[in-house]
Amino acid sequence: MDLEGHYLLDDDGNAVPATDLIEWAKILDNINERRVGETTFSDKTKISTVFLGLDHGIHGHVRLFETMIHFGEGGDETERWRTWKEALEGHLGFVKEHVLVHPEVRIIKNDIREKPLRGERRSVWERLRFPDSF
Repeated sequence: MDLEGHYLLDDDGNAVPATDLIEWAKILDNINERRVGETTFSDKTKISTVFLGLDHGIHGHVRLFETMIHFGEGGDETERWRTWKEALEGHLGFVKEHVLVHPEVRIIKNDIREKPLRGERRSVWERLRFPDSF
């Protein structure tokens, strides 16, 4: 099976081409292994940055990570990144911008990761394959 455009993360957050579709699906199923950052504010704005696992770039520009900003009062904004480092810097930049523009808001949750977490919790895939182990 051709897995062109499918990627996994190594332990340091570097994207590497996927060679096994099942392994790729298992990683994508576990958000804890893909989350770069998640920040929630008191005005219900949420900024979430994740590894997508698929190249969402156009015209040869690789984009494997995505930041989504969900504004509490409606509307969304999206930005995509090449690397974990770019995605982390972009996430932190959006957090800083939101605090500067809205100094009255508080950060309620701020989960930022320098690199992927491994084995934090079992994925839906594993619960379906091994239901008796829960």
